[in-house]
Amino acid sequence: MSRYWLAISLILTIGLPTTNTAAFTQPIIAFEQGNCPPGETEVIIWPTLQTISSTTPHAGDPIVIQGSGGFIQCSGGLYNESARSFVVTLDAQPIGQLGCYANYCQTTLTIPLTTSSGVHLIATEGGSQMSIIVQPQRATQGIQFLPMLIQGAIE
Repeated sequence: MSRYWLAISLILTIGLPTTNTAAFTQPIIAFEQGNCPPGETEVIIWPTLQTISSTTPHAGDPIVIQGSGGFIQCSGGLYNESARSFVVTLDAQPIGQLGCYANYCQTTLTIPLTTSSGVHLIATEGGSQMSIIVQPQRATQGIQFLPMLIQGAIE
């Protein structure tokens, strides 16, 4: 973990020291990930999928999913945007996690090899969803053996 992220993590965990200047009239209150200050309720701002690259993959191809949200809003107006993750599904079957931090979410996942060609639904916890079109399987079996056939013919 880089020193920058370690420092941010420590600040979120133990809070910042208060100063005696007129600019700060209240101490900064640190609270646990996923928790709001005492007496406040929390609302999960579920991630919203924004882009999937590529929307026309083959089974076995990686896709990059980006979105926003994925944080906690406290009833007093504070936000907790510390890192958290949310399940990503392909046709309601879990295929990975979407990592969110500071209102930005991203992950790279692989389309399972067993996925048939056609339209499929990528979704995340909270209900955001986008469709992709999985392309027919590439004809690679014969191509895999072609170099061995050529090598054998040369020898």
